[in-house]
Amino acid sequence: MVPNRRDDGAMAVTAEGLRHPRRDSIDHRFILAFAALNEQSLARPDHRRTAQRRLAHGMNGQAEKALPERVFLIGPMGSGKTTVGRQLARRLGMDFLDLDLELQARCGVEVAVIFDIEGESGFRQRESALLDELSQRDGLVLATGGGSVLSAENRRMLTERGLVVYLQTSVDQQLKRLERDKQRPLLQAPDRRQRLAELAEQRDPIYLDCADLVVRSSNISPPAMAANVARRIRDHVEQAQAS
Repeated sequence: MVPNRRDDGAMAVTAEGLRHPRRDSIDHRFILAFAALNEQSLARPDHRRTAQRRLAHGMNGQAEKALPERVFLIGPMGSGKTTVGRQLARRLGMDFLDLDLELQARCGVEVAVIFDIEGESGFRQRESALLDELSQRDGLVLATGGGSVLSAENRRMLTERGLVVYLQTSVDQQLKRLERDKQRPLLQAPDRRQRLAELAEQRDPIYLDCADLVVRSSNISPPAMAANVARRIRDHVEQAQAS
């Protein structure tokens, strides 16, 4: 169900998709109401369709069993988790979801608005609850938010429930890829380079500690990057089975 435009201009979603709402016209109750409304309308993926896609990609039963049921992509903003994740899911014959985008769809507002209204702590609570749900779905490539790994409970869910792939990137690459991005709350700083460097210093050790695989994000196309990640995943699984 999609809400219609309200007379006070507090429209969050239209038939065309998400629009940036007037933040002074949205309160905590709107987010709660929209989230509850969407909870029932967002169906779980059809896993039979996922299996059919795997077979369509030419995977035999043995190859299908060799793949992990869940792949979790971690890394900083601008590392390519969403773009590469979509391509990777196609290659593996799996479904794809982006944690932040799914949270936006359920709340009816952008992440920046949730930050404004509920603060980072409120956003992190919602993020953890949704991660708990999505990280239990089979046949899924899930792109997590850059700060998802800050919670010890989130790290436990990721490492226990699937294969964790860290897309490692440089601050220079982040600056280039995020040059036109005006929406990310944690990127709103006078000196973006300094802000990204501070986040990298804090988070990179956590990403490395969580990861089963570390894949350096290089200046190649998303399909080529996805092919590299898929190859690394298969090599990792084969090595684990051989040991």
